[in-house]
Amino acid sequence: MTSTWINDAACRGQDTDLWFPGPAGDSGAAGIRICQRCSVRQQCLADAMAEERGLAREQRHGIRGGLTRKQRAGLDRTTAA
Repeated sequence: MTSTWINDAACRGQDTDLWFPGPAGDSGAAGIRICQRCSVRQQCLADAMAEERGLAREQRHGIRGGLTRKQRAGLDRTTAA
């Protein structure tokens, strides 16, 4: 979902790898720190939740709205797994 809030996002222009932690134990903490100071974090999270509604945790990717895929799955009450 593309929205105008993206123009104001703190992540704009940053290395996207910060929001896609690898399997080597990277928690994504650097990306989460950027999200925490973002003025449009709630809009980002709302878009992520709308796009991912009903998806299993394994089908979600990256950090969005300051939350990991596991955290977002926990917020989505329609998730089966």
